[in-house]
Amino acid sequence: MSEPKHAHGRSLLEYINDSDKQGHEAYAYRQQNQTLRMGNFRLTRFSNKGHVLYELSSNEQETKNVASEHPEVVEKMLKILDSKMALNDTF
Repeated sequence: MSEPKHAHGRSLLEYINDSDKQGHEAYAYRQQNQTLRMGNFRLTRFSNKGHVLYELSSNEQETKNVASEHPEVVEKMLKILDSKMALNDTF
């Protein structure tokens, strides 16, 4: 079966079949807010251009913004978000 033109994403079948396989970054968007999970971090960029960064292993409830402590991670993740969003012609 071919992938529908409007679909964005990847099959999870290889991760289901191989429990030792590591995942990939995940991104999502709603209206004009975007989020990216990569490794131990999740970055959310809001439509007002503000953003927050959460370190997932030490902040399970995602209440502490650690963006100022990891500016290099923020910069890298914002660039990835920009490239992902450029691929989505409906955004």
